[in-house]
Formats: sequence, structure tokens, C-alpha cells
Amino acid sequence: MAHPIHEANEFSPYGNLTRQEFYLKHHILHQKGFMINRQKMKIYTQSWQPSDLSVKLKGLVGMIHGYSSKSSWLFELNAAVIVEKLEEKMAHPIHEANEFSPYGNLTRQEFYLKHHILHQKGFMINRQKMKIYTQSWQPSDLSVKLKGLVGMIHGYSSESSWLFELNAVAIAKSGFFVCALDLQGHGFSEGPRYHFTNFNDLVNDCLQYFDSARTSHPELPHFLYGESLGSSMALLVCLQQKTAWNGLIVSGVARGSWKKKFIPVWLLNKLIEAVVFFAPSWRVPFFRSPASISYKEDWKRKLEERSPNRHTCGKLTAAVGLQFQKFTEYIERNCHGLTVPILILHGGDDMVCEVTGAKRLYNSVASKDKTLKIYEGMWHQFIGEPNETVEEVVNTILSWIEVRAEVTSAE
Repeated sequence: MAHPIHEANEFSPYGNLTRQEFYLKHHILHQKGFMINRQKMKIYTQSWQPSDLSVKLKGLVGMIHGYSSKSSWLFELNAAVIVEKLEEKMAHPIHEANEFSPYGNLTRQEFYLKHHILHQKGFMINRQKMKIYTQSWQPSDLSVKLKGLVGMIHGYSSESSWLFELNAVAIAKSGFFVCALDLQGHGFSEGPRYHFTNFNDLVNDCLQYFDSARTSHPELPHFLYGESLGSSMALLVCLQQKTAWNGLIVSGVARGSWKKKFIPVWLLNKLIEAVVFFAPSWRVPFFRSPASISYKEDWKRKLEERSPNRHTCGKLTAAVGLQFQKFTEYIERNCHGLTVPILILHGGDDMVCEVTGAKRLYNSVASKDKTLKIYEGMWHQFIGEPNETVEEVVNTILSWIEVRAEVTSAE
């Protein structure tokens, strides 16, 4: 978010705008008046707050100007930036979601309009000649100087739209260009539903799309975020592109330990390869759908299941189970070569991917700038937690990215 001082000029703190146009542009509700003090004097007062009155206010900030100054003019530019900053950090779109729609009572387009988001979507053709759905979000005010680019990769049986995109919008509102794709067999992308036979195909799709996005924004710092399966894809991308990214954020990472809970010993190693050979698309009946144990709040689990793009069965196929085993073992062997700054987030009560995997990843990577944050009591998908926890996690992500974006931009 750019400080309003960038718009000021020699003649006006509001630049070429009127004061009212300035407030409108920055989504500020401004109120003014007079109070009568003990000496019966009229004292001018004013206040600023987000114009969206549905935003839950985070706090009250009183401001007192200096000698020979006043609360308006240049001084109030700092008041405006504080209001915008509080709105950025606080107004996560999850507050508007309900059991039936992540956009609440709004249409998707009304949702973007309310949050001042420019949304673009399309398809790319991958190496296998498949149509892969892509989309991006950024502030609708194109005069805003972007802080960085954030690529996002969703998890297994999820998608880049619906609940997942609420985090994308929250990050975009803070001044970032955010982009994501639907993995093969997920969302609007082509491919057998929730089924793939080679994890490198998914990694190649990510490389193709994010390379294009980064090429379109070469001046920005570049960050990569992945959750669950997406965290493994993000790790694999960064292992291939060692210096291309300025930061990596992984949430709910799987690192070998997941298999003990979901795939019995008899199905592992050579035996699972035999099963895949004869029935690669067989859905393992004793494997619980990840969504059923990923969302702590029941209404959010139901909302996820109501996605128009969701397949009725979210269970792993035998081939996917084998691929999980292969890429987690690959990451296990090679993550010591990871030097990118990394933020690792994990739920203390994650029933899909054990927290020990996150701890081992933290201890194994060679990154000098590495942070491990474990949220006690949190399940696999942090968007499925109470809204206050969702805000806490996203604010942690934003603060981590913003610090490193500033350092990169200053270099």
C-alpha cells in the first residue's frame, strides 16, 4: 500500500484531487465537527475510518499534531494511511462467507468490486496440450505501486477459486499481484478428477505458469505460497529454481509422515507399485477424504463441499498415493539444497500431515532465513479455523512477505 504522500504536490496534500475525491479513492469515511471545551471554546475535531462499515475495527488511534500545525492538511495523510493499514490487516474476506458461498450474499463480481480487486482469468495450454485454468488478483486502482508478486498453489482435491481465493484476495488487498492455477484434474483445469500419474507434470505446469507471470512483472519481488499438496509442489519448484524466488511459504506440508495415517504398510513400496500397474485410478476405499479432517469449523467444511467444481469423491487413487510417496521421499533427500528464505506454517492438531514433518523440514533446509510457526490446536487448513485464527495466520504471512519485499526492493 502506497502512502498518500506519494500523491501530494507543492500545492495540495491531496494532489490533483479534491479532499472528497481523496477520501473516496482511499475508501475513507471522514467525519468532522466541533466540541465545546471547559473554557467554552469551539475545538475542531475529526475522524477517519474505513468507508466499508462491515469491517470489524481493530482499534482506536488518537492523534495529536505539533506546534503551529493542525490535524488536517499534511498531518492527516498519516491518519489516512493508518486507517488503510488497519483495514488491510483486519478485513479478511472470510468474515463475509457463509455456509453457502465464500462471497456471502454477493455475486463474485460484486465481491471483487467491494474489495477493490481487479480479477483476471484464462487458460494456458501445457506441455500435454491440456487446458490449465489460471487467474490473478490485484488492487483495482492501477496507480497503486505493487509490493510484489505472490504465486499460490492449492492442495489436493481443492482449487484456486472458492475458499482458497479468499486468502488470495486478502493478500492482493495489501498491494500484491497474486496469481494461481488449478492443478491438473482440479477446479476448471482438464484432466481426470483428482488423479495424476506423474508429479512432474504438475510441477511443470507450475513452472510454466509462474515463469510467465514473473516475466510479466520482472521489477517485483517474487514469492511462492503452497498449502498441503501445493506446499510440496512449491518446494519442488524452488528446488529447481534455486534463485528465482525471494521467499517461500508452505502450510500443512507433507514430508513422509502422512503415509502412516492413511496408507497401510502392505500397500507401500513394491506392493503399491503392483496395484498402480493394474489399477492406477482405483480409489483407495480406506483412505479418508482429506477435506473431512482438514476443516475444524463444520460450516466451512460444508462450504468447501458445495463448490461447483468439487468432485463427489475426494479419496486418493492408487497412482496418486504412489506419487505422494515418491515426491515426499524426493523432497526428503534433496531439501538440504534449499536456500530460499522460507516460512513454514503448521497446525499442532493437523490430522492430515503430521507436525513432525514440518519440524524436520525446518531442521533440514539450508536457508539462513527460515521460520517455523506452529499453531497449537489448528487443523490442516487454516482457512477452516475460527475467523480470528485465519486473520492471525494471514497477517503472519503478510508481515513476513512485506519485510522481505522491502529488503529486496531496496537492494
